[in-house]
This record gives sequence, C-alpha cells and structure tokens, in this order.
Amino acid sequence: MTCTLIGRTVQAVSIKTDEHVLLDFGEATLTIPLDEDSFPGPEAAHFVPVNRDGSFRPEGMMIW
Repeated sequence: MTCTLIGRTVQAVSIKTDEHVLLDFGEATLTIPLDEDSFPGPEAAHFVPVNRDGSFRPEGMMIW
C-alpha cells in the first residue's frame, strides 16, 4: 500500500516521540513506528523540508 501514496500530498502529521510518526493523506494514513524494536537499522524516517521553489532546505531536516 505504501507505494500508492507516492506523489500524494500529506494533509497532516502527528509525531509522538519514541512511539510513531503518523502521516495523514486524507484518504489513507501511514504510521511509521519509532520504538527501537520496530526497525532493524539506525533510522526509521527522514523529513527533508523544501522551499517553495522545490529546493531542499537541509537545516530543517529531521531524522528519527
């Protein structure tokens, strides 16, 4: 299901530290667990903001 969300606009985001990141797409939601037992690597998710022109703004980047 996650591939069907590529290119869609996120309507809302909810972050609960050490629990999850919830992305609400309106018609679907994607939950990314943040507890240590839920992912095998050092990172669960990256958020990289962009400027209005589409260029990346790395100073606002968040990594969980």
